Amino acid sequence: MDHQNTNKANDSATVLIVEDELFNYIYFSEVLKLHRIESLKAENGEEAVEVVRKNPNIDLILMDIKMPFMDGYEAFTEIRKILPHVPIIAQTAYALSHERKEILEYGFSDYIAKPVEEEKLMEVINQNLNADSK
Repeated sequence: MDHQNTNKANDSATVLIVEDELFNYIYFSEVLKLHRIESLKAENGEEAVEVVRKNPNIDLILMDIKMPFMDGYEAFTEIRKILPHVPIIAQTAYALSHERKEILEYGFSDYIAKPVEEEKLMEVINQNLNADSK
């Protein structure tokens, strides 16, 4: 994979990873680091909303759907009030076709099913970051 491609993802983008499973967070953050993308961490939806309030420069959010305290849908709704245009990509282990449709209809920018391969993850991130900068 070409780590030197020219797109917004490599121009010091900041991605918020909202993930309650430590292993998944580490995987996502390491992939982003490989591609020179800064990442921030939130372990649940409530924390995600707070991180967004404190960091209005976030370029993209990877949002787990199933989390304790506040799920991805509730967090999405609250974050949209703060950052109405930032791409929010839903990530879930539940890859059922009706759920994908539901997620996209809810307003998420995109959707990825776990486990996520590096190439697919970066493809979705780059598409959403570059769509925002066009």
